[in-house]
Amino acid sequence: MVDSLLASIQSLIQSITSFLNELISTVDNVTDEVVNTLLQFFTALVQRIINLINPPFAVYLGAISLCLFQNTFIWLRNGVSFWFYPIFVGPRTVVGFRWTGSVWTFSIIDTRQIVSFTCF
Repeated sequence: MVDSLLASIQSLIQSITSFLNELISTVDNVTDEVVNTLLQFFTALVQRIINLINPPFAVYLGAISLCLFQNTFIWLRNGVSFWFYPIFVGPRTVVGFRWTGSVWTFSIIDTRQIVSFTCF
């Protein structure tokens, strides 16, 4: 899914580039300032879309490591929150058990999806 979204973004970038080239060739007196402003706007827009698909940051692993073998409440980017009992922290994941409301289930969480956490 991420690959298809990134391909769509790449297509969007090509369309924007074509649009700007056409704008420059058809409009008289287009200044470099106008073109640069448009490029900055579209670049920022595309970067925001990419960041939504693939967040650029994750929680600090040193901090979440302090929660190992402790009951921890986790909030994810998608709005879901739950109790978690972490047993291992890897380079990009936290492994442990997630409380479903009735049982603990084994779970692996991508640290880039964690917005916040607190351990008790």
